[in-house]
Amino acid sequence: WGAAMLSHMLGWPLVADPLSGVRLRAPLGRSTTGFLCPFLDQALLAPQAGAQLRPDLILQVGSRLVSKRVSAFLEEAAE
Repeated sequence: WGAAMLSHMLGWPLVADPLSGVRLRAPLGRSTTGFLCPFLDQALLAPQAGAQLRPDLILQVGSRLVSKRVSAFLEEAAE
């Protein structure tokens, strides 16, 4: 929940990995995550999505991501 709270406080989007469980929970029926993007992997299936999404900063909390597509997108964005 720390990543969700930080995302909310900073107003940054939160890309939740399927194994994190963050995308499945909202405490007390309200979102504390701000802009939650739980399905970035599926969004990146559209070729124009990767071209339009260019993060200025990436803060990864936790271990490696499950999605190879999201991992490749983040590696490319970090270059």
